[in-house]
Amino acid sequence: RVYGQCDSIYFKNCRAKNTRGGFELRAQGVRLENCTTIGTERAYWVGSDAVVKNCKGDANYGPLMFVEGSNCNIDLILDPAESDRKVHAFITILGENNKVVLKPAAGKTRTQQLPILIGFAPPMHGESMSPIEEAEVKGLQLRNETDMPIKIGQKASDCVIITNAKVQENKGVNVIVKKLKK
Repeated sequence: RVYGQCDSIYFKNCRAKNTRGGFELRAQGVRLENCTTIGTERAYWVGSDAVVKNCKGDANYGPLMFVEGSNCNIDLILDPAESDRKVHAFITILGENNKVVLKPAAGKTRTQQLPILIGFAPPMHGESMSPIEEAEVKGLQLRNETDMPIKIGQKASDCVIITNAKVQENKGVNVIVKKLKK
C-alpha cells in the first residue's frame, strides 16, 4: 500500500495472494506490468496517471479494481475464480480521461455477474460493507470485453463505452454506448 507522495513506483511480474489489498497504489504515476492478484479483498486500487498493463486478477472476495484518479491507462484481465462471498462491484471508476480495457481470461467466464460502476467512488476505506457513493467521471473510454454488466451514474459525462454486456442503468450525460465488434 502507498499513499500520497511516492515517486517511480513500478511493479513487474509480481503476485499478491490472499491479502487484504493486492496492489493498493493510490499515489500518482504508478506502473504495474504483468502482475497478478489471487484471492484478495480488493485487487488493484490506483490513483492518477497510473499505468496497469497486462495485469490480471479475480473478484473472488472483493472488487477487481478501484480507479480514483485521472489520466490512467488500464489493461486488465479477469480471472473467472469465484467464491460464495457477496461481492458488490467488479470495478468502480471516477476521475477524468481514463482509458480502461477489461478482458476475460482466455475462453473463461464467471457465473456471478458483478457490475462495472462508472461514476462511483470506492467505498469508504475500501470496506466491502460500506456504501458505494456516486462520484464524477468525465472523458472515460471503456472497452469491456467481459460479460460483466455496466451501471452508469448521474455524475458521469462525456464517456464512450464499448461493450457487449448489458447496461443496467445509464443516468450519465453524453455517455455513448456502442456494441463491441469482435
